[in-house]
Amino acid sequence: MPTPALRLQVTGDAAAAAAAELAARVRALDPQAEVATAPAAGADDAVRRGLDPLTLAGVVLAIPCTVLAVLDLADRIAKRRRAKALLDGAKVIEIERHVRIRVVTADGTKAIEGLTVDELLDLAGKDGG
Repeated sequence: MPTPALRLQVTGDAAAAAAAELAARVRALDPQAEVATAPAAGADDAVRRGLDPLTLAGVVLAIPCTVLAVLDLADRIAKRRRAKALLDGAKVIEIERHVRIRVVTADGTKAIEGLTVDELLDLAGKDGG
């Protein structure tokens, strides 16, 4: 059974570079984390029309929820530190790379810039597993 994942969407002119930097930060927080990148939905249509899908549709990162999942109180404290580091890193990447990072949920997407640590952990638990 595949590990559930928290999905982040990176959009902007430097989406690929920003996604790679964000993935590196996730791996620094959890060396066992498997981070996958894929073009966002609709990117295939953009390719057929001759447009660059990374600048048009962005990149979607899948981060296993084991990085952010909540199993017990001690685990929650450790996960909060990692989630805070992920949020802080994402905000830095947004500013430096001029991109937008959004959390992909069942109800749509949410800007990562407005999320608190607890909200991110809740989204990871709700939408990722």
